[in-house]
Amino acid sequence: MCENTLSIPHAETVKSNQNEILSKIHIDWQNWLVALRQNSNAVKELVSKSEDWRDLRGSGPFAGMTVVMLTTKMGSIEQLEIILARKPDLSTQDELGKTALHHLLERKGIFTGHLKKLLEAGAPINQGDVISNNPLHLAAAKEGVESLELLIQYGANLEAMNLSGKTPLMVAATNGRKANVEFLISSGADPLVESASGYNAWMFAARGGHEKILELLIQNSAYQIEHTEKMHLRNALHLATIEGHLETIKFLISSGLNVNQGDNLELTPLHLAVSSKKPESVDLLLNNGASAYLQDNTGITPLELAVMSGDLQILKLLLKQPPDAPLATSARENALREAAFQGNFNLVQELVQQNIAPHTKNINGQTAWIMAVSAGNNEIADYLASQPGPQALNVIFAAEFGFNERLSVLLKENVGVNISDVR
Repeated sequence: MCENTLSIPHAETVKSNQNEILSKIHIDWQNWLVALRQNSNAVKELVSKSEDWRDLRGSGPFAGMTVVMLTTKMGSIEQLEIILARKPDLSTQDELGKTALHHLLERKGIFTGHLKKLLEAGAPINQGDVISNNPLHLAAAKEGVESLELLIQYGANLEAMNLSGKTPLMVAATNGRKANVEFLISSGADPLVESASGYNAWMFAARGGHEKILELLIQNSAYQIEHTEKMHLRNALHLATIEGHLETIKFLISSGLNVNQGDNLELTPLHLAVSSKKPESVDLLLNNGASAYLQDNTGITPLELAVMSGDLQILKLLLKQPPDAPLATSARENALREAAFQGNFNLVQELVQQNIAPHTKNINGQTAWIMAVSAGNNEIADYLASQPGPQALNVIFAAEFGFNERLSVLLKENVGVNISDVR
């Protein structure tokens, strides 16, 4: 009973919405919608009544569409033939700049019969919409090469770029259409063409996680796998890592990309995996030689970045890598100080349990305890006060700046502290 009761108002709402949409559509346009859902005879009847249909434009969800556009979008090939026999203007564009060809190629499925009829009727093959997508861009994004083949036969521009700077080949690579990529290259599309930002098909395939397309592209001996885009100087491995495409990351590493390569900010793939919160990518990169202790151009390591983002899972993965140099030890100590300042008790505890010295100071003379107290993180400060090691610097800081409660804890935990030890 409850389900039926709830479905009634829902059905009424849907019906009301449909009626509202239809009320905003010209009555003649409604007639065409009905006719196209019926049969060819219904379409013949409408075109035989008058020539007004040539100037008819849709509104609402059909903004600016013509009858021929509507027919390509939802009609049968027989219905399209009836309309094309009246020689409509196929270069007309709707409010988004789309022609009848655009609407056909955006239709779900493959309609090569419709496409051939439009091309034979002279539909403009290289006309772009408001974002400069031409019909070949749309066909490249779809499964199957049949539409591509027809468009190229009729003179489609293989290297036309849309407003995103993508050629049809780049669109195919972005969408993981391997067969389309292969066909476009065999038809003459240049796989080395770059967008204004320096992206090429290789980069788009990596960002989309399409390693099978990368395998295809790398067969071109002219391809440079180290290619970087222009804004951030990131290569394919950087892009795949940001998106967390594990199989693509494996492929790119096996192809020879440097796992510790920095971008224009010296951010390595591991930095990007940490900031993107991709633990599987972090683990994969670490297992393939990525360093948790390389600094970016501000001196931040992936380890410290994990602390800043408060990610305990990723921090634990990074801490598995032992410090192999003084800078690595320093990075671990910096991470502890940062965690204390951030007030993340779980991170502080994890770092201390890794035998990271809790009482070392940074270049400003601050220990992890001082940073915790300065930020008001008293629970962390008291936890650090209980750790073995020299506490004299912390005692002096507490006394000098009036942190009396924290001073009491320090003195209780460290009865034998000698303030004269402070240098």
